[in-house]
Amino acid sequence: MTNRNILIALLGAGLAGATVGLLLAPDSGKTTRKKLMKKALSAKDSIAYCLLQVEEQMDHMRGKLGKDADTATNPELHASDK
Repeated sequence: MTNRNILIALLGAGLAGATVGLLLAPDSGKTTRKKLMKKALSAKDSIAYCLLQVEEQMDHMRGKLGKDADTATNPELHASDK
């Protein structure tokens, strides 16, 4: 197959795919863009919430590790914590 035939086949497949996509699209472009924007904003909020949770867990673990490190290096300092 020559390069020209491959190019023609690729262009034909792309055109056929675009045509099928337009014919089978459930909503108009404007509606689809609005839906995508809502989903993107929702995903952004979910990610922000998850990152906040991770940050809180990291702060908790830092405090716990710091306390454990203090206890390991100076056990009599925190003997009453047990």
